Amino acid sequence: MCVLCLALFLLAWSPYAVICLWATFGNPSAIPLWMTVIPALFAKSSSFYNPVVYVASNKRFRAAFLQYFCCQHHNVEDNGIALKERHANVHCDM
Repeated sequence: MCVLCLALFLLAWSPYAVICLWATFGNPSAIPLWMTVIPALFAKSSSFYNPVVYVASNKRFRAAFLQYFCCQHHNVEDNGIALKERHANVHCDM
């Protein structure tokens, strides 16, 4: 999971870093406008990847995530120990 998060982070921020280095050490007027916008948006989208990776790979995080957004009770098993995660008297219509 850690390696996947690191790889996604590098994949998301590398194009932005290349454009920044190009603008700093090269000719900034040679950079097309779309090449400045797309890497910036892609880099900022990396804040979406971490929760997705955690939800997909971590049972406890998934249970807490579902409990928070769906207001449900979930049983999570962590190393053979059943944990009951509760959200007190809150009901959602999701």
